[in-house]
Amino acid sequence: MKRIIIRSFVVILVLVVLVSCGCQKIVGGVDKFYHTLPINGVDREFIVDLPSDYDCAIDYPVVVAFHGLSQSNERAWNLWGWKEKGETEQIITVYPQGLSYTFGPNQISMTKWDDGELSDPANPSDLNPATQTVADDVAFVRSMVAFVKLGYSTDQNKFYASGFSNGGGFVWRLAMEAADIFQAFAPSSGILEYPGVTPIAYRPVYFSAGDSESFVVDNNNNLPLNLNAAEITAFMQDIHDTELDALQIQDNYTVLSENADRIIMVWNQPIDPTQTHFYKLVFWSDTEHVYPSALNSNRNPNLHHLVDEYWGFFDSL
Repeated sequence: MKRIIIRSFVVILVLVVLVSCGCQKIVGGVDKFYHTLPINGVDREFIVDLPSDYDCAIDYPVVVAFHGLSQSNERAWNLWGWKEKGETEQIITVYPQGLSYTFGPNQISMTKWDDGELSDPANPSDLNPATQTVADDVAFVRSMVAFVKLGYSTDQNKFYASGFSNGGGFVWRLAMEAADIFQAFAPSSGILEYPGVTPIAYRPVYFSAGDSESFVVDNNNNLPLNLNAAEITAFMQDIHDTELDALQIQDNYTVLSENADRIIMVWNQPIDPTQTHFYKLVFWSDTEHVYPSALNSNRNPNLHHLVDEYWGFFDSL
């Protein structure tokens, strides 16, 4: 099956032309900005949301949030809680938009990030037609990050990535291929789709999932997982084998927190003792396939709020 992949090599000099070297300012109370970057003839879009008291004299951390399959950046902006966290914690939040492709015999159109599956002929993703041009999403992200660094007042050592489902799988890909521009990664309900890649650098990764995710229930006798370490590690063993191997971390964990709402575990023994990165996991109770948010009770009746956990992770590094 033929795959066509766009490989974009965007020179920073071009971005300097696109972005004023002056710092973006809030005018008339507008703190949400829509941007478009041309990448090999395709317009790629993203939103930048600023704290309402944004000050060009301050260097802000940046969280980039990647929406899920068949979703949009507006949905992530509206429902996940990062814009609110950005307001209270003084964070710039960025919401990229994935491209649409058609899938299956009915050529259903869905947005999807290339988490490694779209552009891998050995791992067909039901593209129809199979000759659709698959964009280089990693190149887009690199250009977008460069744009944000040039046009906004940012702490260039505090860029973080989070994503849901297919967006979470793409965040795993970024952990392998873009660890030079992000300092940590937080995928929710998305796994590493392709093994055998050596990361540019080793960074901390914090994975989140729900005990009642469809992939859990379908493979657990139609039951949610119990929130205990033994059951979770047994269920996740094949996934963890791939991810821990990619991160070069030993399969020895510690339970950090365990209660009726969630369990948190950490694997913090890199094979190379000179490394300091780690892999962390949180499983939430009564939670299905969703980016858990207090702003959205769908599939999350207890209103678990993932951004609190993830910002605590990012901010601790």
